[in-house]
Amino acid sequence: MFVAGLAVWGGYFFYVGKAVLHEGRLVINYPQSRTAINVGGLGFDLGVPLPAPEFVAGFYEVLVHNRLGHPSFFLGRVSYGAASRWYFPVAIALKWPTITLALALAGIVIVWAAVWVSPRLRLRPGAAIDLGIYGGFGAVALLLALWSRLGIGDRHVLTLYPFLLIFAAACWQWASRLALEKRRTVLGMLVLLAALNAADVLRYAPGYLSYFNIFVPAERSRELLTDSSLDWGQGLLALRQYQLEHANVPLHLAYFGSVDPRLYGIQSVPLRAGERVSGTVVVSATMLSGQYLSDPTGYHWLLQFKPVAVLDHCLFVFEVPQA
Repeated sequence: MFVAGLAVWGGYFFYVGKAVLHEGRLVINYPQSRTAINVGGLGFDLGVPLPAPEFVAGFYEVLVHNRLGHPSFFLGRVSYGAASRWYFPVAIALKWPTITLALALAGIVIVWAAVWVSPRLRLRPGAAIDLGIYGGFGAVALLLALWSRLGIGDRHVLTLYPFLLIFAAACWQWASRLALEKRRTVLGMLVLLAALNAADVLRYAPGYLSYFNIFVPAERSRELLTDSSLDWGQGLLALRQYQLEHANVPLHLAYFGSVDPRLYGIQSVPLRAGERVSGTVVVSATMLSGQYLSDPTGYHWLLQFKPVAVLDHCLFVFEVPQA
């Protein structure tokens, strides 16, 4: 825990801010801003140094955000407030590489068998306790996610991934202890699976944020999950290139992101929800889902047309004929 805390603090260049308790409010000061937290009617004042104050403030803001909830798009439906209880398990199944998940599950079975069924696998003393601790951290993270109200991307459960990789490594450890002939065969299969896993992931290079597993067609992913699981405003570079290749073609754009497309040299006319136009129309996947719209169907009129292109897996290009 000390090493983990040191690593996080290093991410903030070992900055030390100050936390001031005054009149029932805890104020956390850091270079970019300050965060005030109501802590009740404490009858004393206090000021203390605080390592990585931005991290502490951000942690508090996530707690508040989770309590308030957030609009969520899940398997074709928009919900407001709390996300579906199954959001993160389904997001993991859809977005994490299938081979990695399969190896991790196989590793969990191997570890369980080594501890409870076949002690001849010769785990070193204390290894079962270590693995229990590893698994416990992962299980707690998953249980917290099940009760989260923030269904806006699998990034919120990426803390599970290192623990899955630890258990996936058990497959190699188990194979390395087999008899020589079997060992070569099984280790060769594991190397092949690693290569197939890399090939699977490279299908989305360099836009890994939009990755879905091989069982999900890329053009159908927007029907399952959006927001940071697919479209987080990352498509402007691809859109700029598309416009360079289609010079003098006016664009109507509904873009999900916080950056002004004009900063990338993109010339477009903003397209409002429910507005009907003709010509070249480019719409972000998250806008198509309607996750953040007062009327989630605001851009659904475009779905009667087949996209002529999908840019960076997240921007859908339609050619709308004259009415």
